[in-house]
This record gives sequence, structure tokens and C-alpha cells, in this order.
Amino acid sequence: MHDTRRGAAPRTSARSRRAGTAGAADRSLPPGAAWLARFQSAEALFVSDARQRIVAWSPQAERLLGRAASEVVGRRCYEVIAGTEPDGHPVCRRDCRVVRNARRRRTTESYEIVARTAADERVVLSSSIILAPDESGAPGYLLHLLRPASHAPARPLPDSAGRRLGS
Repeated sequence: MHDTRRGAAPRTSARSRRAGTAGAADRSLPPGAAWLARFQSAEALFVSDARQRIVAWSPQAERLLGRAASEVVGRRCYEVIAGTEPDGHPVCRRDCRVVRNARRRRTTESYEIVARTAADERVVLSSSIILAPDESGAPGYLLHLLRPASHAPARPLPDSAGRRLGS
């Protein structure tokens, strides 16, 4: 995963490039979050913190959305992804349903959004969310897995709250 806050350049080994991931300099990740650098996924992955700021952005996310980690790390996720339902109703916004569920320690079912790439193309994405609590157990990070949707039209974000963690 790339993390370029404070001007740190992402470090990438030949092995991680072949595996489809990039190593992040542990010193550039949020305090206590060095474990984020160990995540690997063939799907686009980005991580947001409790303030909805992007703290990590994978090379696959760069390819899928056409935005470099240096452009998005530190920005609010809803400004970067700008996801909507097919009718244009915003899904990604301040205090979105995913964030509200996370604060209640609830998961969110997978859903589909329409996002815009850096080239201003619409792309329908399937989104899965993983909650990652911080050291105190409080909701700390949201891991967002994005992949092109396998069908259209997009299925909207479910109205019901997800299942409670540990239940």
C-alpha cells in the first residue's frame, strides 16, 4: 500500500510489485497502524480513518480509479470516491452510512456505487468494508475493497444496518 503523507515517497520492492502490492514506510503510517503495510489484495484497497481521511491507497486502487496515492492520501474519502447510486443520489458523503455503522461497531453489507475515475469516466464498483478497530478497540479504520461490478444496474446501499461485530 502506498502512504505518502508528509512527503514520504512510497517504497516498492520488486517482489511487492510482482505480488500486486507495494510496501509502505512504517514511519509514514498513522501511529500504531504499521500493520496496514502488511495487507495485500488483488482488488483495489484503500483505508480511511475515523475522520474519513484516506491513510493508505493500493496500486490496484491507482489503476482502477486513475488516482495516485500522492493525490489522495490525507483527503476525505467521500471527496475522492464521490460514489453515488445510479440515479445520482450520493452514497459517499460526510458521516455516511458506512461510517455511522462503524461507530456503532456494526458491519455494512457489500454494496455497489457509481464512482468517477480521474479521467471523469463513470465506473460501477462493488464495495466491501472491513472494520479494523484501533488499539483501544474503538472504530479506528475502514478497509474498503473495490472491484468492478459484475453486473448492472448497481444495487444500492442496503437500508438496514449490518450485523453487530461478535454476534
